[in-house]
Amino acid sequence: MGVYTCGCGEYKDGSGQRMKKEPQFLAFAAVVIPSVALGVGGLVAGASRAVAADQSKQDFTKQLGEALGKGIANAFKVSELVTKAATANANDHPAEALALADEALKLDAGSEKAMIERGRALRQLKRLDEAIAHYEKAVTRHARSIPLRHGAALACDDAKQPRKALTHYEALVKLAPKDAGWVSAVGATYYELGDPERAIVELKKALALDPNHLAARSSLGFVLLKLGRNAEAVTEYEALVRLKPDEPRFQQRLAE
Repeated sequence: MGVYTCGCGEYKDGSGQRMKKEPQFLAFAAVVIPSVALGVGGLVAGASRAVAADQSKQDFTKQLGEALGKGIANAFKVSELVTKAATANANDHPAEALALADEALKLDAGSEKAMIERGRALRQLKRLDEAIAHYEKAVTRHARSIPLRHGAALACDDAKQPRKALTHYEALVKLAPKDAGWVSAVGATYYELGDPERAIVELKKALALDPNHLAARSSLGFVLLKLGRNAEAVTEYEALVRLKPDEPRFQQRLAE
């Protein structure tokens, strides 16, 4: 049996004679030994990367969970504050409603419902310039919000600014073109702006959408009466009395 010597490239046979290693063995050793070393190193490196990736995944999952948890908690808090603000506004406590809405907006600056309640509170407090500024900022963020647009129009009406109110009513018509109420409001605002003929056109458009719309028909009758077009006004008020026979205001206008 051959006995290998260390690092000399030779071995001794049973008779003790030195002999050269076979070339195939040398080639095999030259390839396999480094490959084994590289393989082991690769396994170690791969294991390290796997551990690091797993730790990173755990950290990300934890952070995501914390963020989601905080977001959900904030959403619940904002909802609670908005509900309280709405109740305070409904019960004629606008100062309380304003404080609650402001607190909600600190947690979620984009909350449409909090913006609605804040605007309502400012209107009730008669802080009309602030209300208009608030609503105009709010509708840039929520351009398709009908409650915010309506609030803006009402604040402008309260402040006797019909030109500004008109821009919001016209925006409402674009958002809901088949809503007779918004078209009627456009007509009434044109009358306030000193354009009764345009008012009549818009009010008739509203009645084409809804012939039973009381506000549109009442406004039309009023404008016709003011223009001295009494026969046309009578027609409108007769229709109103039929629609709402228990409304003394319509009876009075008809008598006029």
